[in-house]
Amino acid sequence: MSWNLSTGAGTELAKVLNFTPALERSKIMSKLYGGGYLAQTVGVPSERPAATILVENMAQLRAVNDAEANCAVLRLTYSGVVYIGYIFDKPKWTPVIRGRVYTAPIEFAVLEEVAES
Repeated sequence: MSWNLSTGAGTELAKVLNFTPALERSKIMSKLYGGGYLAQTVGVPSERPAATILVENMAQLRAVNDAEANCAVLRLTYSGVVYIGYIFDKPKWTPVIRGRVYTAPIEFAVLEEVAES
């Protein structure tokens, strides 16, 4: 079982070091005249988990940056589940070995979730 971020064709772009499930909700909080609160949700929550990825060379770093910039549909595989979607924001890279190995936290916008085959 591998934990990775890959293209739809199966080319590995990065390893996934950790993964935290999360939901993104559209929520409106209003304070009422009586001092209470009213919470309203709009639509259905969408999955937007956070992950930390690791690249082992500059070619992988550039490929991840390119995939994010072009909103490429990717596969994030973690613990037997494949999340199909795209990277939500530009990765903020931190060098582990400068010029070679980097890590970045990302948020992943999930379009579909399937069991790993």
